[in-house]
Amino acid sequence: MAKVKTRFPRKALLGYRKSGNNQSSKISKNKMLRIFLDFWVEEAFKNPSSLTPYTEEMAKEIDH
Repeated sequence: MAKVKTRFPRKALLGYRKSGNNQSSKISKNKMLRIFLDFWVEEAFKNPSSLTPYTEEMAKEIDH
């Protein structure tokens, strides 16, 4: 099987592992958030018509 190159390290794609070190866990969570946001922004640029504007009506629905 051929290796697939990605722009993210393999460990980051596998998620974070819980450890006794709280700082390490926070860093791992930040990496996962960054990967998620990178993917989301990339998709938004590829297909901007798929985005839904956030409106005041939506905010009211969420608040209630």
